[in-house]
Amino acid sequence: MNNYVLIFAFASMFLLAFNVRGQDYGKNVSGVYVKINEQNPKTYIEEDSLFSFKVKYIDNTSVTLEIKNKTNDVVELDLSKSYFIVGGNTTSVLPSGTLQKDINLPVPNQIIGPSANLVINLMSRDYLSLLNPLISNKRASKAYKDGNDYAREILTLSFKNSDNSYQTRAFNIDTYSNHYVENQKRANKKKK
Repeated sequence: MNNYVLIFAFASMFLLAFNVRGQDYGKNVSGVYVKINEQNPKTYIEEDSLFSFKVKYIDNTSVTLEIKNKTNDVVELDLSKSYFIVGGNTTSVLPSGTLQKDINLPVPNQIIGPSANLVINLMSRDYLSLLNPLISNKRASKAYKDGNDYAREILTLSFKNSDNSYQTRAFNIDTYSNHYVENQKRANKKKK
């Protein structure tokens, strides 16, 4: 009988600990919590009939995506028509590793073969340094002080199909300040 009580006590403690930590605030990136399309970047996968998208890595200056072309045709990721919206400003997308001297040159399209993957690290032309990052604690804190839960940056990718038509996919990159997360954690503890 004592063994059952002990097992019940441990199970209750485990469930209580899980419930306190159950709220997912996203991935902590340089002091802010980040979600992409309301999902934690660590587990982010989004699919439709044409593409599958997975976040491989994210930091304060870039996002690495794995893009799977689910069609039987070649598709081009047109980086010249893709963009970020950061702090309300539109900025061009560059593949990571672009040299400073090449930053204003035209960006070539990235080919994705039929039923093939492309892993690409993308950064913003204007928000590529630690002094002016893509994911910013300053913008997240300002949004919180202004009464918003998060600051939203948007990555929009443009794809050119084999028939020369275009499609876009948007990724909402929401950044939550530590103040917001701590207040949410305190509020959740009070409810219990």
